[in-house]
Amino acid sequence: MEQELIMMQAGSHPALLERLKQLDDQTKKSLQHNEIEYERKLREIEDEYRYRNNIIFESTKKKIDDLKETMMKELLMLERKMEIEFASSDISKPAAASLIEANKKTLRGRGGVLVEPPTYFNSTPKAPQHTQQAPFVCLLKDSEVNADLKVCQILPSPVKGRRNYDVAFLKQKLSYEGKGYKQGEEIFLESSEYGKFTAKIENINERIVTFKASQPWDMRLLHMCTSDFVEGRVKVSKKKN
Repeated sequence: MEQELIMMQAGSHPALLERLKQLDDQTKKSLQHNEIEYERKLREIEDEYRYRNNIIFESTKKKIDDLKETMMKELLMLERKMEIEFASSDISKPAAASLIEANKKTLRGRGGVLVEPPTYFNSTPKAPQHTQQAPFVCLLKDSEVNADLKVCQILPSPVKGRRNYDVAFLKQKLSYEGKGYKQGEEIFLESSEYGKFTAKIENINERIVTFKASQPWDMRLLHMCTSDFVEGRVKVSKKKN
């Protein structure tokens, strides 16, 4: 026993050496197992990351493609709408003259027309110039002129007067020939350019009434002012149920 105790203290006992060897083998196996488990877990995480990344990429790509397709459709619809509005616009109407406001310094410094009185900056006013009118010379005698005037009074006028229609733009309401038409009401619209078709009153203000064609395939949008109704270029009538 004393000899075994001495061997234990010295670390040379066979049982101790065997036990240490077993512990060393278990430690190596545990480290090897941990390393294998770490690599397996790392591969799982990488696979999960790639899988989720692919899903996000495909979803984002699909959303971008859908957004592009929607934008292209909206652009095509807007282009068609602009073409129809341009085709339906009445370019024969006289346009209002554009007024450009400018200060005195700009007009005087760049050779513009001076809009102030001629006394501006102590300038000398110019006397108004009278234009000389040409003398009136009649080549007919007074009796011949009187005879022509009598003939003009007897004969009927060759030009018939144009009928003016009774139109008024009220608050959210159009009054035409004694009948009222509300905003949002479907009516028959007849114009000299497009003929007769069903339309909806989109908007009514003090100057312009906007009509939109009722058919879903018809993108026409017409803006009509008071003169269009009064002069008969546009006519409206009730739509019978």
